[in-house]
Amino acid sequence: MKKLQSCFLWTAFYTTASLVLLMVIFALSSCATKAVLSESFIDQKALDRSGITIVDAVREGGVMIAGKIPAKQRIAVLGVTGRDEHEASWASDELIQLLVSARKHTVLDRRGLDVSMALKTPTGEIEERSAKDIGYLIGAEVVLYGNISYYQNRIRFLSLKAMDVRSGDIIAVTSERFAG
Repeated sequence: MKKLQSCFLWTAFYTTASLVLLMVIFALSSCATKAVLSESFIDQKALDRSGITIVDAVREGGVMIAGKIPAKQRIAVLGVTGRDEHEASWASDELIQLLVSARKHTVLDRRGLDVSMALKTPTGEIEERSAKDIGYLIGAEVVLYGNISYYQNRIRFLSLKAMDVRSGDIIAVTSERFAG
């Protein structure tokens, strides 16, 4: 009988110890999750204040997109849209300048692309189907277009897409965050 009681006590001890260990592991994992969440929130806040400007966003996004487009392609920059027309126009011009100075592609003149303004969605963005059609009409192999969107009126995103005109496939896409 003493052996049975002893065995029962050890079983109870191990069961209790196992439960305590599981509770400690659960508590630690919960703390770790909270730490990761708060750390990502801190990183978010740090990024918001890091001084990344639209200039940085256009250059980083443009370089990334240009690097994904095969060399010697005929590119039409259809434009960047956004709430602030001057900012969007500047971003479009800067993308063209970046592509021309890289001398990796042939950049088509934008003056013939005013038709793109008539083919926007009600939100002001250029539709993918319209982008493909415009590119085909002007003899481009790739069209590049984008949008500046806003989050809580202080964080902005520059989203850029490059589309193969023949297939309609998206070759590259990027979204660069910047403060505003």
